[in-house]
Amino acid sequence: MLNLFDPDTGSPLSYREANLLCSAEGKLWPVIEGIPWLRTNREEMRLEATSLIEAGRIEDATLTLLRDQDDFCPTPPPSHEDVRAMLNDREATFRSSMEALAYGRVASYFAHRWSAPTYLSGLALMAMVAEPGVPLIEVACGTGQLIAEAAKRGFATYASDVVFSKCWLGKKFISSETSFICCDAVSGSPPLRIEGQGSVFCHDAFYFFPDKQASLDGMRLLADGGRVGIGHAHTDTDPTGIAGTPLPIADYKALSPGASFFSDDVLTDAIIGNHQPEEGAEEADAVSFVEGGAPLDALRFALPAAAALRRNPLLREREGTYGPHWPDEGFAAEYAGAGYLSGEGTLPADGALLSQHHHAARHRLLLDLPERW
Repeated sequence: MLNLFDPDTGSPLSYREANLLCSAEGKLWPVIEGIPWLRTNREEMRLEATSLIEAGRIEDATLTLLRDQDDFCPTPPPSHEDVRAMLNDREATFRSSMEALAYGRVASYFAHRWSAPTYLSGLALMAMVAEPGVPLIEVACGTGQLIAEAAKRGFATYASDVVFSKCWLGKKFISSETSFICCDAVSGSPPLRIEGQGSVFCHDAFYFFPDKQASLDGMRLLADGGRVGIGHAHTDTDPTGIAGTPLPIADYKALSPGASFFSDDVLTDAIIGNHQPEEGAEEADAVSFVEGGAPLDALRFALPAAAALRRNPLLREREGTYGPHWPDEGFAAEYAGAGYLSGEGTLPADGALLSQHHHAARHRLLLDLPERW
């Protein structure tokens, strides 16, 4: 069971109606399409959204929250007109919605996330953290591609992100079974708790958190004695000039002295090759670490849950060989080590059966993409 709290005061929240949460002090917080919005430092936005909901203007409240962005976003907010048109477009897809929401280059990252090296290392991290019968919580979930794989396998799943539109996209297109919460789940007073022990992970975001010790402590609090995993944390040796505040490997190890550490490349290779990853990350550009995790069962998440798969839209065939066609130079740089996306021969067609194409699925030639990708 999920319990919610006022992120400013810690007061328990209860539903006053389907679209409004209320604290004991009478403070209101919006809920849109089942997604509680509990973001701090947005008081004017909270007041605007709750006032619109009280007036019965749910679409306008949705539009208000969808235009919010994170503090690192390099693009201006989307226009009211574009967002409203998207909300009323019954044929909208995951990609067209991101375009309307002005995601810019980040749209390519999310649209093709299912075959990224960082996604594969994230699957490995999740496989070591997830414990059967224990709720799984993803912090800074983005649009929810990783947590969706656990939801499809019957895990009780919860996911948080500070950007409402990412949670909204995740719920609408990626994982309707997951409970999304728009909030800072690792603040000094986390606004969500599950009853009992949980498994918590955070992938490709930890290096953005300014106070990493407090954030890690917040995740331990959420786990309540359960497993905790941090994935794809960039180090200060990364030559690409990553944003955020990456740390030296020694500093990451000091945050979690008893954890198992892995280089990101090793985890990616383990998922593709179905083998145990070797611990150690002395010179890695990005590291992952797990507190209390189990040995990797790569096949638990390496293969898609769907029976029929679609060809990876990044791939192109030419003269008997196939390889990726990159959306932009930045994307090509991130995928530089994705040799598993190239080869010789004929690619299986859309609708290929997983039972006949395990190798193609593990190598991301075939993907379990959303119906309205």
